[in-house]
Amino acid sequence: MRVDAVQRMLVICCSLQDIRQFAADEWGVHKRTADTYVQRARQQLREDFAVDRADFIASRLGTLDKIVEESVRTGQHSNAIGALRLQMEVTASFPQKPR
Repeated sequence: MRVDAVQRMLVICCSLQDIRQFAADEWGVHKRTADTYVQRARQQLREDFAVDRADFIASRLGTLDKIVEESVRTGQHSNAIGALRLQMEVTASFPQKPR
């Protein structure tokens, strides 16, 4: 549970010092223990993203599909256009401007 909390902090770009302070305040642990949590959390992140490039892109394209759907549903058309544009860029479907 603590490693998962540290992993979430890493994902939102908390600094090592912030994580150490949080661990000390919330769990009463020392710097060395907090560093162990950070090490385990980073390993979990590596394992989570140790996927085939095609699988990774496919999952992200699926996420962008959901963003497009939600954006259109809520009338946020500029967000939908942005997500569609990003999908085209990722899949190299976006036409290149002549140089």
